[in-house]
Amino acid sequence: MAHKESALAGKIVTVIGGSGFVGRHLAQELLARGARLRIASRHPERAFSIKPLATLGNVQLVRCDVTRPASLAAAVTGADAVVNLVGAFSGDLDALQGEGAGRIAAAASAAGASAFVQVSAIGADAESPADYARTKAEGEAAVLAAFPAATILRPSTLFGPDDNFMNMFARLIAMFPALPVFGPQAKLQPLFVDDAAEAVAVALGDPGAHGGKIYEIGLAGSVTSGQYPGLKELGIAPRPLGLFLDRWMTQYRKHGRFGAKASVG
Repeated sequence: MAHKESALAGKIVTVIGGSGFVGRHLAQELLARGARLRIASRHPERAFSIKPLATLGNVQLVRCDVTRPASLAAAVTGADAVVNLVGAFSGDLDALQGEGAGRIAAAASAAGASAFVQVSAIGADAESPADYARTKAEGEAAVLAAFPAATILRPSTLFGPDDNFMNMFARLIAMFPALPVFGPQAKLQPLFVDDAAEAVAVALGDPGAHGGKIYEIGLAGSVTSGQYPGLKELGIAPRPLGLFLDRWMTQYRKHGRFGAKASVG
């Protein structure tokens, strides 16, 4: 069901790199707001699970390679808004996250899109010795150069019921009686993936208010620079991991939900 008077109702939104974990949750949020989606990915078959979420004709899956301008142009043709979710931890990060992000933004601008959201990461830093953080920052700069009204979102680590992060740790805990803790003083406050998806939708829906800005989006206690606005300025109250953890971890407990002893009155 679409949100009442959604600014995205009937709009075509192209999501580049939308076949993964974040893309699935973002698709649900955008479809709920009445948008029509074009999921563009090198492996569009991985996004087949999104199709049943929409009414007939409201989701299109297309093959796209961010290193090929013609491929990008086809993916964003006729789009009212574009979201870039492309990210990687290995491979040619300059081509994917650096100049690649700028190439996507340039294609969106040439296609006449009115809104663009670049999903970056907390810790993006052009001076960082880490290629991931450096190319994320270079991608932000390239996006704003090509599409000045773009919105940059820097999320912290994302969690959800179908993520790799939380489920990896849960499987390890279920397998072993004890786990070593590395860096016990390190702060890690993951952000609920649906809150991140809502942030993207809010930015797309009002580029006049959010365009040209950088937002750091994390839960209370997240390690952010404090230099940029966050979820509060987007009108979003983050939901903490504790709200979901007990329910999601049931599958990893011995005997599942029947493992706990019932109290006797």
